[in-house]
Amino acid sequence: MAGTSMTNKRCLIKQRAGLGDIILGQKIADSFIDKGYSVFWPVIDDYYDAITTSMKKEGITYCRERDEFPLKELYNSPHNTPILIKETEDLYLPIQMADQHFPGESALRSKFKILGLTADGWQDHFLLHRDNKKEELLFSTELGLSTKEEYVLVNYLYGSPPTTVRKDIPLNSDLRIVEITMKEGYSMFDWSKVIENASEIYCVDTSLFYLIDILNLKATKLEAYSKFEPANYMHIAGLFKAPWTYNE
Repeated sequence: MAGTSMTNKRCLIKQRAGLGDIILGQKIADSFIDKGYSVFWPVIDDYYDAITTSMKKEGITYCRERDEFPLKELYNSPHNTPILIKETEDLYLPIQMADQHFPGESALRSKFKILGLTADGWQDHFLLHRDNKKEELLFSTELGLSTKEEYVLVNYLYGSPPTTVRKDIPLNSDLRIVEITMKEGYSMFDWSKVIENASEIYCVDTSLFYLIDILNLKATKLEAYSKFEPANYMHIAGLFKAPWTYNE
């Protein structure tokens, strides 16, 4: 587990899945680390290895949901509002359910609103530890790519495992097309070099948007496609700095 702290106050965050939600929530975690809390954050098994390797941070202990962790009795309860235990100052933050309090508003921004925060500047809190060897192996050996080659990168997938969904999007290019897929032994973060060196990027609305936003891109053409029918980008409006074209 990553990032244990010496403080006695404990903060348990409930946001088990949605890799983009977990990335975005780093600002929330940091705000409570700054207040002297040790943050505990259970995640689904499919994310655990990638997050503890690529998103480790002092002050956060990631764990699996089946592990023992502070305030687990609250985690397994139906409570959907933050709870402060006055005797110990321990804090439970079920940000996964925050949108239940703000019907019609962005589910992502609701996580901040319920705590009196905003999502502004979330990029400054996404601490990415890159594995350059794995990135190069995926780029050169697995995919046979070269930094001198122009290619189009496309992602059709969205949703947390095991309910990942494929949505076909229109694509017409004379360049080589490279599709992001789930490869055993590689996480989304290991695609960073592939993403950075693409000439164009086509992507359905997913957690990749958060990774793309902090990388140094060659691509200036970024085409976004909604996972909803009809297309709706309300939940992510204004979150990203990358020059996406949001297709209807």
